[in-house]
Order: sequence, then C-alpha cells, then structure tokens
Amino acid sequence: MIDIKKRIALVEELVAKGSRESLTYAALECRLTIEKICYDRLLQSHNYIARADLKKWTPAQVVKQIAEEANENIATGLTLSISKEPVTKGKEPKTQADYEKFEYVQVGQQIGFNISKVHSLWQALSRIALHITLPEENQPVSIYGNQDAIKKKLAEAVTLFKKFQEETLIMGSMGQENSFECPGCKTLIRRNADLLKTGQVINCFNPLCDETYTVNRGDAHITYGRRFVPVVCKACSNTNLIQTKLVEKLRFPDALEAECKECGESTHIRLQLVQEEVRQKDGRDDLIAIKDCVDLQIENARGLP
Repeated sequence: MIDIKKRIALVEELVAKGSRESLTYAALECRLTIEKICYDRLLQSHNYIARADLKKWTPAQVVKQIAEEANENIATGLTLSISKEPVTKGKEPKTQADYEKFEYVQVGQQIGFNISKVHSLWQALSRIALHITLPEENQPVSIYGNQDAIKKKLAEAVTLFKKFQEETLIMGSMGQENSFECPGCKTLIRRNADLLKTGQVINCFNPLCDETYTVNRGDAHITYGRRFVPVVCKACSNTNLIQTKLVEKLRFPDALEAECKECGESTHIRLQLVQEEVRQKDGRDDLIAIKDCVDLQIENARGLP
C-alpha cells in the first residue's frame, strides 16, 4: 500500500518552495498519488477482472468499473473486526443481535472516496498545471499555469490524501464467486457472481489467450458462451469458427488470415467500410438516418468469387 504520509510531506515541501517549477512538480506528484491510490484497488481485485476487460485506463474510471463488475465495495469506507472469542460449535450466531454479543478487535479499515470527485481533481491538476494553455491571439505562450489556481488544487489534493492516513487495508471482493476453466488455455476465470449481467462480454484472464465469452444469467445458473465468427471456406464449404476477439482487433485495411481446418486453404478476413441506410419501420420516422458503419468482408486468399 501507498505511504500516504510520505506523499503528503513531499507535496507540502514542494508547495512551501513556492516557485512555478516546484508547484508544477507538486501537481505531478499529486496526480501520481491519485493513480497509486486507485491502482492499488485494481491490484486487490485483479482476481475477478481481466486486464483486457478494462474499458478505460484513467484511475477513477478503472475504480468505477471494478465497483460495477468485480468488487462493489472497492470505494466504500469499511472497518474489519474480529471477535476475541471463537464461535462455539453448535452455538453459531444467526441474527444480528447474536453477533453484537461478541466483543470485537479492529483489524483495519478501508477509506471510502467519491469516484467522480477524485476523477475531476485528477483532471484539473493536469489541466491547470501540466499542460500549456492554448494562447489567445497576440498573447504570449506561458509554460507554467496560474500559481494561485495550482495552489488551490494542490490544497484540495492534500486534504483528500489526509483522509487516507488512517487506511490500513484494502478489502477484496466479498461477493459469491463464480468460476470456470477456459477451454482454450485452461486458465481459471473467476468472477463476482453478484455483479455478472446477461449479455456482458468477458475476456480470458490469460493475456495471451484470445477467448472471450458472453454471460447468460438464468434464474438458477450462470452460463458462458464462447464468442466466434463463422467463416465458410470458399474451397470446401467447411464452416470454420474464428475467435471474435481476433476479428475485433482488425483495423482497416489489415487482413486476418485463417486456415481452413478441413482442407488447409487460407481465407482472408478484413474490414470493409460501407454506407448503411436505416429505413423507416412501423411508421416511426425517428429511425431514418444515413450513417457510416463497419461490416465484415470475407475473401478467399486464392481470389475465388
């Protein structure tokens, strides 16, 4: 975990110097501290979310996704305590009142924070101190930002950091675990069952594996469907199943070469830009639009029609 007192002392020392350079450096150190606080929480929840599942890299957005998909309590203030006496067999507590009869010793606490406010502060520190502002016409370009504005944001950052001085632990997920083995690479994929949603796409935890799965949540069971794109070989008409993630990685005009498992012929898969017209349906004119979209074009490597 981060040594927050050391980080605060460093920032306050830089602010005390008062120069434009030291204030700019202090803003950078505050940004790095925010990132460390957030990424420590990602590290604690990595067992329940693949790196490839992360949609954004900004620290607060990472924490937000973890809270939605892996650990709903990741940004919540929590205290962990343990009873001084063990539970007697046959006399296990069943109600809240039963638990309150025990005497507890505090093990540690996790400090909660507002994800949106942390994200705004992280962005503001960059905007006012770490980037040159676009100049107005006939105005000189300044390397450094407004010192008063920077000091104000640094004070906000230090106030935030001081709340973390009492943090002694970061809690992992307390939800029910649901797991299965990836058929492709045999990696164990674990997820928080309470946060899985029907239609959700998840990746294999192995960064070298291209398997992805669609979640289907039923009344009693959670199932996972492997994602494939069916490709018919032009040489032998055999249908080959190509991992969807490989196709999703394509960038125009690159091509993906896939070998037919039946005859060994190669098929090239590439993206093609097309224009699609969404026509009026059921008398609703709000569906009429012309837009650009990406479609799949599959061509045989031998140039067959």
